[in-house]
Amino acid sequence: MGGSSQHLVVIAVRFAHASWDPRACLGSVEFEQNQTIDDGAGTWDFGFIVPGGNRRVKVAFMGAGAPFLVDSGLQGMSVDCIREMSIDSHRAFEIAMKHGLEYSGALLHLKLFLAEPGDFSDGDSLLSRRPELQGRTIWQVATERPPVVLIDAKTGHVLDQESEER
Repeated sequence: MGGSSQHLVVIAVRFAHASWDPRACLGSVEFEQNQTIDDGAGTWDFGFIVPGGNRRVKVAFMGAGAPFLVDSGLQGMSVDCIREMSIDSHRAFEIAMKHGLEYSGALLHLKLFLAEPGDFSDGDSLLSRRPELQGRTIWQVATERPPVVLIDAKTGHVLDQESEER
């Protein structure tokens, strides 16, 4: 993974505050690495919101490049700030690998989010079977093959995994 999520989130927060809104808080984090598209460099997206408002923006890093703002509605992004995260992306990946994640180097997707009511409405999703996870900050780790692993971002405990084909 290009860069540490802990290091990049500090840069992203400073950038969002300086370039967009000083009240901005982190609402989501996503990392995607696809060897066939981006030569393995990967893309980091940090979603920011303004508490109590409906303004949303994304700070993105492509490979080792400088951050840039992408103004969008960020559908599906948390409407509350992520406040508890002690497990970074590298640790989440290590935990997922210990719990059966297979990584060939071709595709990797990590997502950090605050589980909210809308996340539980899709009957086919892993979260729809676990409504008690609402309000928790979760890492979702996936590759081109099952399983998809859900990890508590505060404790590092595996919350669930889905082994069937996606």
